[in-house]
Amino acid sequence: MGIEQVLYRTSRQPLVYWEYEGIDAYGNKQFKTPIQIYGRFESMEKVEMNDAGEMDTVDSKIFVLEDVVKNGYLYLGELSEVISISTPLKIEKACRIISFSKIPSLNKTNEFIRIAYSKTNIGNESGF
Repeated sequence: MGIEQVLYRTSRQPLVYWEYEGIDAYGNKQFKTPIQIYGRFESMEKVEMNDAGEMDTVDSKIFVLEDVVKNGYLYLGELSEVISISTPLKIEKACRIISFSKIPSLNKTNEFIRIAYSKTNIGNESGF
């Protein structure tokens, strides 16, 4: 049994995912409607370089079962807990995806290990 199969079996934590769409005409960050996905959430500390070439601290490593996008958000919990909130930027425990890795399996070309590295909102984070 490969590592990707173990991850599929153990990725049972509920996550809410907001896909980042971009900036609107007024400078506001836009996200698609949140969806429920499943994964495996691990706390960690890692330093990564962001798009501006600055060092950024990552505090979560999240194994997910589907592709996610950079600057999207993940929340450890059920969709019903946050569905009434209009944006993930207002959720204190939401995690902004700093980077995403999709690593192919060694034996199969259609199985992947997907890892999102993220940074948890501190208060109501407004920028990235």
